[in-house]
Amino acid sequence: MCHWFWDVQRKLPGLADVYSDLSEVDAKNLPFEPAVPEADLRDIPRAFHNQVNFYNTDAREHRSIVRASKQSSPEQFLVFTAPLLLSFAIALRITKVTGELRLG
Repeated sequence: MCHWFWDVQRKLPGLADVYSDLSEVDAKNLPFEPAVPEADLRDIPRAFHNQVNFYNTDAREHRSIVRASKQSSPEQFLVFTAPLLLSFAIALRITKVTGELRLG
């Protein structure tokens, strides 16, 4: 059982790899469950594989959220031009009010 844990540790990605892109863990690359006579010990690898499945589900969801949150071309255009348009509108308003004050 101890050898199984060491094999799993070697085959899992490191924390730096996980947090950089949150890639899925391929269950095929993990070692097979060890042959253990005690039923309680057999539950440990099964529970671990269940947790890997939960992790993979979360990784897929994270990837889809990151993909959905990226700005499209029209959104990028608006982000860059909106401050410019706002400054022109404010300048025009100030010019109009200043001209009305001088005339009035």
